Amino acid sequence: MPLMLDKIDNGIIQSLMKDGRKSLRQIAKEIGVSTPTVETRFKRMINTGFIKKIAPLLDTDKVELGITAFLFMKVLAERALDIAKQLSGFDEVRNVFTTSGDNNMIVRVAVDKPESLEALIRKKISIIDGVKSVSSQLITRVIKDEQAVVVKPGVAVNLTCNYCRGEIPKEPKILQFGEYERYFCCKSCLTLYREKYRHRIKALSK
Repeated sequence: MPLMLDKIDNGIIQSLMKDGRKSLRQIAKEIGVSTPTVETRFKRMINTGFIKKIAPLLDTDKVELGITAFLFMKVLAERALDIAKQLSGFDEVRNVFTTSGDNNMIVRVAVDKPESLEALIRKKISIIDGVKSVSSQLITRVIKDEQAVVVKPGVAVNLTCNYCRGEIPKEPKILQFGEYERYFCCKSCLTLYREKYRHRIKALSK
């Protein structure tokens, strides 16, 4: 069963997207709720995996970082997921997207010089089984670079079982220990997880 985000969750997210350096107390004052409420909601979004991390957004115009390019790729549909996983393992690759249309995969890469881009395409990407063609376009200037997902109250966050990794279709079973929460599709998965990680859970519960 998806977790539904409400106005409080949305307020926390919007506040952090504007400035990830804000304290929980500052966010609470900004959106008009208590600090413990913000802390509880923030931890829940972390524990469910909805918030993966809070990282700095760099102004690339301020420093010399080489070049960034988009690669427009045509790949075999049945190999798309495997190809995406292989691409994700390359240090130069920053984003991987599967898309509709003839070019059914788009990749954003960052390298130090044009020769490195050519080598990346020729020696690493083009030789992957299932890659039919690759074309590139350099990014000359970044005008806007914001998170693509628009989060509003009522957005559903799909939950994955922390033991079997399957989707949780109904009300999740929740295991709480220390500052952490883990979500499970059934009591069996919860029990197996608790047994497998009993020493870690005990240590974190102190």
